[in-house]
Amino acid sequence: MENRHKNSRQGIPHPDLMYLAVKFNVSLQKVKAAVYTLGNDLRQIETWFRQRQALRDRNLV
Repeated sequence: MENRHKNSRQGIPHPDLMYLAVKFNVSLQKVKAAVYTLGNDLRQIETWFRQRQALRDRNLV
C-alpha cells in the first residue's frame, strides 16, 4: 500500500527538530511545518527561522 502523504520529517532526527524549536522559541509543530514546506535541509530551515525572527524583532521596535 502506498503512502499518499508526504513524510513530514523526511528522516530528520527528533532531537534536531526539538533543537530548532527551542532555539527559535517556536512550537515543534511549526518546525515540522517548515520541514514539510522547505524540505530536509536544516541550514535552510534555520536561516528561514532566523529571517522570521529578525522581522518579528524589527516590528517590535
